[in-house]
Amino acid sequence: MKSKHCTKIAILLTVLIMAASAAATPNVQLETSPEISIDDAVVKFLGRQRIKVIFTADTVETYQIDWRRRSDQKTKYSHGYQVISKGRDLEALEIRIFRALVAQETSYDFLVSKRTRLRPAYMLRFIKNAAVVDIVLDLQSNQWGFYFKDFLVQEDITESLTRPVLMMIFKAVFGIDQGIKAVKF
Repeated sequence: MKSKHCTKIAILLTVLIMAASAAATPNVQLETSPEISIDDAVVKFLGRQRIKVIFTADTVETYQIDWRRRSDQKTKYSHGYQVISKGRDLEALEIRIFRALVAQETSYDFLVSKRTRLRPAYMLRFIKNAAVVDIVLDLQSNQWGFYFKDFLVQEDITESLTRPVLMMIFKAVFGIDQGIKAVKF
C-alpha cells in the first residue's frame, strides 16, 4: 500500500519537474525514448553514449553500497565501493520516472557545485547488451555520479525537486528496514 502511494507521489513530482523544465530549456531528441526529450545541458554533461545506455537499457539493477571501502576479500566491489546487497530490479514505471529525472536540467544543480567526495549508499546499473552505466547516489550530500567505461562524471542533485523522488524510489526498492534508515535523509 505504501509503495503505491509513494509511486503516485513520485509520478506527480516527476510531472511537475518535467513541466518546469520544458519551459526553461531547449531539448534534444535522441534515439532513446520517444516520450522523453533530454535537455541540452544534460547531453553536454553526460554525453550521448551514457544517455543512450540509460535510455535504452533492458535491465536496471539496484544495489546498496558502502563508500568507506572496507577491506573484505570475500565482498564484491563495484568502482571501489563495497556491495552490501542487491535489491530488486526497477519496474517499468520506476525506470520511466528515473529517466525523466535524468533528462531534465532541473534535476541537476549546475550553477552551484560542491565537488565534495562522493559517499554513495546506492547504485543503479543500467544494462544494454554489453554496455553498462552505473549511477551512484549520495543522498547525504545530494550528489550523483555516472560511471561509463570506468569514467566518472558527477554533479549535485537538486535538493528540492529530485531528491524526494529518488528517496521514494529507494524506499520502495530497499524498504525502511534494509538500510534506508542508516542513510540520513
